[in-house]
Amino acid sequence: GENGKNIPMECLAFNRDKEAFDNVETDWVRKYNPEMKCGWAYAIQCIHDGQVKVLNLKKKLLEQIMLAAEDLGDPTDTETGWDVNFKRVKTGPNVFNVEYQLQVLRCKTRALGDEEKALVEELKSMQDVLPRPTPEAQKDLLDRIAGASHEVPDEVESELSKEDVPW
Repeated sequence: GENGKNIPMECLAFNRDKEAFDNVETDWVRKYNPEMKCGWAYAIQCIHDGQVKVLNLKKKLLEQIMLAAEDLGDPTDTETGWDVNFKRVKTGPNVFNVEYQLQVLRCKTRALGDEEKALVEELKSMQDVLPRPTPEAQKDLLDRIAGASHEVPDEVESELSKEDVPW
C-alpha cells in the first residue's frame, strides 16, 4: 500500500450481486500482478462496546459460527440471537500466525437491549459500509502505489549516481 503495508483490494472480476466471478469489470490487480490469486474476506457488522463496527472474520471462525448456529439459532435475531464470543490464539512466531476460536459455551442466547435495537435499526447495508471501488479508482490507487515504490527520499537520492537508479 501507500504506507508500505499490504492492503486488501476487492477482486473486480467477482460480482457481489450474483456471488460469482463474471469478469465484466476490469480487475486491475490481476493486470498489475497476474501471479496473484483472489482470497476470500468475510466482513460483518457487529455491536462492540456500544458501537457498530465492521468485523473482519477469518474463514475458520465464520465456519465455526455457522456450525454453532445450527444448534443455537440465528445469532442476528434481535430477540433470540446470541453473542459471538471468541478467543485469539497465537499459532506461531509471526504476527499473522493467529487463530480465532469460537467459545460456544459463552455464546448465550439473549434479546438485544433498547440501545442495541436502535443501533440495529440504523445499520447501513454492507454495500454502503464497504463500497465497491470503480475500476478507475482501483487503477488510480495501484498507480499511486507503484509510483510511490519508485520514489527515493532526497537524502538517499543525493548519495546515488543516476546510473544506480533503475528508473
